[in-house]
Amino acid sequence: MGYSYRGTLGGFGGGGGFTYNDYSPMLYGGYGGFGAGGGTNGYAPSNDGLAGFGGSGQQAAGFGGALFVRSGQLILEAVQFNNNHAKGNGAAAGLGGAMFVQHITSQANGNNQGMPDSIPRVFGCSATFSNNSADTDPDTSLNNDDWFDLANTQIGLSGSSVSDTCLNDHEIQISDKDVEIASSDSTPDLVDGTDFGEVMANFQPKIATFKITNTGNSTLVLNGVERIELINNDSGMFSLVVLPGSDYIQSNQSLDFKVAFNPTNWIAYSATVIVMSSDEDEPVYSFDIGGQGIPYSELVFQNGFDNQ
Repeated sequence: MGYSYRGTLGGFGGGGGFTYNDYSPMLYGGYGGFGAGGGTNGYAPSNDGLAGFGGSGQQAAGFGGALFVRSGQLILEAVQFNNNHAKGNGAAAGLGGAMFVQHITSQANGNNQGMPDSIPRVFGCSATFSNNSADTDPDTSLNNDDWFDLANTQIGLSGSSVSDTCLNDHEIQISDKDVEIASSDSTPDLVDGTDFGEVMANFQPKIATFKITNTGNSTLVLNGVERIELINNDSGMFSLVVLPGSDYIQSNQSLDFKVAFNPTNWIAYSATVIVMSSDEDEPVYSFDIGGQGIPYSELVFQNGFDNQ
């Protein structure tokens, strides 16, 4: 709050700060954060701070009767949402009777403290909704008694809706040069591209392109903290230079990622690639990669430093 200055701007979910100034009624109460009310001006109530998204005056909004999805990734399978209610407060909104999904990453008041870096993703199948209600309900496909999802993040694991039937057929396959790499493969091989071969130290990195294919009948979700991870990375000689362009892959579709090997010494290096997904029998798909750093003079006449 402030006394002689403008009230503090509210961060994510925070109300605006109170202010009181005997000399300058033009100073406003702090603007409310996402979903929250604005702060009051004790000297000039007409200069109360504006409310954040969904709020009104000094009243906070009600979001998501059962779930508020702020960030990250949520997977729903055979979940029932029954008898939930998103309650408003006067003119403040009540949105998403069962589920509210964050749809913006910045606030109108300019204070983005606590706001997510990216909007979340919601995947699901066989989710059912009954007797949910929201006080502010225009009854549109993205804003109704069951959910508020203006960013349209919901993708069915087996189709286009979280209410589709679960097929439970998510099958991951990873390959290089159209040669499949076995999950848990601990032996880098030139044939499947997991062995980068000999690469001149401190010169030009070699880049390998790997393909993730969903050979199943329903959407495959990449659900690790990162879409691809490198562990046991000797001296950091391997690096992810291109990540998959999405966190899900539809049936019979593929996404690529690229790994660079840039040795600094004349020795062998290795690392392990980790891909976590919704594949039931291979939820953690891993394989080892390796390469040999050599002096420049040994490779001076060899061509092809990039196999992407």
